[in-house]
Amino acid sequence: MNYLERGAKFGFPDLAASLDLTLDRIRASGVPGWHPLILGIILSVIAIALAFPRYRYTFRDAAMPPGVIERAMEWKFEHPLQRIPIEQFLEKDAAANRRGKIADHLRNRDFRIAVPLVANSLGLGIQGAVVLEQFGAFLFLTIALLLLRRITQDELLALLAAVYVATTFPGQWGFNDFGDDFDGIAYLALLISVWSRSSTVVLLATVFGGLTDERAILVAPLVYLCHSIKTAGDSAQSKKNWLKPFLPGPLHWAVIFGVIVFGLIRIFLGIRWGAFLNTSELSIIAFRAHAALVPLATLNLVKGGVFILAAWLLVAIAKRELAAVTLTLLALVPILGVVAFVDDFTRSLAYGFLAFFIAMVEIVRNVQAIETRRLVSFAVICSLCVPTYYLIEGTIYPMLPVFRIFF
Repeated sequence: MNYLERGAKFGFPDLAASLDLTLDRIRASGVPGWHPLILGIILSVIAIALAFPRYRYTFRDAAMPPGVIERAMEWKFEHPLQRIPIEQFLEKDAAANRRGKIADHLRNRDFRIAVPLVANSLGLGIQGAVVLEQFGAFLFLTIALLLLRRITQDELLALLAAVYVATTFPGQWGFNDFGDDFDGIAYLALLISVWSRSSTVVLLATVFGGLTDERAILVAPLVYLCHSIKTAGDSAQSKKNWLKPFLPGPLHWAVIFGVIVFGLIRIFLGIRWGAFLNTSELSIIAFRAHAALVPLATLNLVKGGVFILAAWLLVAIAKRELAAVTLTLLALVPILGVVAFVDDFTRSLAYGFLAFFIAMVEIVRNVQAIETRRLVSFAVICSLCVPTYYLIEGTIYPMLPVFRIFF
C-alpha cells in the first residue's frame, strides 16, 4: 500500500484513535497530576509564548499624547483616595477633542481605587503594580486549573481545559496589560470569587474586583449563578436537577453583600467628590463601530472554545435542560449591554469568561469523559492556530507570538 492509499484510508476514527493515544501517553507521564504551581508556570509560559508581551514598552493609546496618562496615574498611585486633578496634566496646546478624550479616560480611573490603594500601601508605584499583575496572571491560570479539577474530577481533562484558557484573551491579557487598566487583576478577582469556598474571601474578591473595574460588578449575577451549580465534585449529584436551590447560601450572600459594599463605597466616594458615574465613554458611535466586528471579535475571543459552547447548547437541547443556558445568557445581559457602547470591546466582553466554566460543568455531567477530552483537545488545537487580537475604538490590534522579539 503506497502513501496516498494509506492517506486516503486515514479517517476520523483513525484521527480520534491517534488523539486518544497521545492523551493516554500524557496521562501516563504523570504531568496532569503535577503540583498546580508547577503547571501554572507551564501554562504561563504557553500564554506568554502565544501572546508575547512588549516588556520593553508600555501600552499607550496612539491618539493620546505620550506621558500624560502615565503622569496622571503616577499621581493617582500616590493619592489613591483622591480625584485626579485632570487639568494639571492636560497639555494646553492639545486639540480640544484630544483633551476631552484624555479627561474622559482619567475620570473613569477616579473610582478604580483598589490597585492604587494596595500598591500605595506596599510602597509601590504603577510599575510595581504592573509587576504584580504579571504575578496575578500566573495565579489566574493556576486557579483556573484548580477550579477545572474540581469541575471535572479528571486531572488530564482539567489540564487540557486550562491550556485552552491559556490560549485565550482572558488568560493572556494579564501578561500584556502594561497600561492603567488592570483588567487582568479584575479577572483574577472574579475567578477567586467563584473558586473560593470562604464567604469572607468571596466578599472581599467581589468588592476588590469592582473597585478595580466596575465591569466586575456587572457580572456578579454570573458569579452568583456559578455558586448555584453543582460540579462533578459535589455529593448527591442529580443529572436532571443539577441547579442548586436559588435560596441564597453563604457564598451567595457573600456575593450579594460584596455588591452592596461596593455600592456603598461608590456612593461615599461620589458624595465626597461630587460625582457618582462617568458615562462619557458610553456612546452610540462605539456601538456602530463595533456592530460589524462583533461576530469576528467574539469568535476570536473564544477561539476553539466555540465548539465547547456549541456542544453545551446541543447537550442542553438534547437533554431538554435549557435552564443553565437561559440563566447564563440572562446573567450576561448587563456586561453585554455595556460592551455594546464602550470602546474597549474585547477587554469588556472578556469579563464574561466564567460562562466557559459553566459550560464545562454541563458537558462533564452529560458527556463521556473520552468524548469530552477529544472535544477540549480539538478546542485547544484550534485555539493554538488562531492569534489573539483585541478590539478597541473600532480597530483590531494583534497580540503576536514570541517571534515578535525579532522584529
